[in-house]
Amino acid sequence: MGRNNPVLQDFAIHYCTEHPNVEYIYAEYDPQTKHLTYYSTKRGIIETPETREEYMTMLRRAKICLLSSPGIDNTRPMAEGIDYPTPRFYETAINYCHMLGRYSEDHEEFHLQGIDSVCHNIKSYDQFKDLCDEIMIGNKALNKKTYDEFISKHLTSNWIKELQKQLLQI
Repeated sequence: MGRNNPVLQDFAIHYCTEHPNVEYIYAEYDPQTKHLTYYSTKRGIIETPETREEYMTMLRRAKICLLSSPGIDNTRPMAEGIDYPTPRFYETAINYCHMLGRYSEDHEEFHLQGIDSVCHNIKSYDQFKDLCDEIMIGNKALNKKTYDEFISKHLTSNWIKELQKQLLQI
C-alpha cells in the first residue's frame, strides 16, 4: 500500500506467479493525476481506500505487509540518503501483520526503534520465498508478545515520557 519498493515488488510478483492462490495488493502512483491506483494479482484494479478507516481495514486484512524505508533501494530519491522508519511500520504492527521489509541495517534509528524485532529485513528472493511459505502454511507464528512490546514502546504517551526523561538529563 502506498510507495512500493522495487525489490520487494519484484519478489512479490514472482512469488504470486509461483503461487497463484496468493493475492498480492499493491498501489501504482500516476504522476499526472497524482493518485494511487490499487491492484490485486487476482482481481485486477480494486477500490482505492478513501479514508483512514478504509486504509486500516485493508491493512488489518493482510497476512503479510511489505515495508521499506525511503532511503533504501532509491525508492524515494528526494530522501537524499536520509533513512528512517516510516509510519507504516507502526501501522502494520498495530494490525498484527507479518512484516517483510527492506531497511538500512546500519542506521541507528532502526535499532533504537526496535524495527528489527518485528520486521524481517529481506536480502534475497530465497529468503522472501521461505518466509512467505512458512507464514502462508502457518508454520511461522507472529510473536504477539514482541509486537505488544513494540507497540507499547511507540505509544505517544511513552514517547512523551522518554522525551521528558531526556530533557531532565540536559
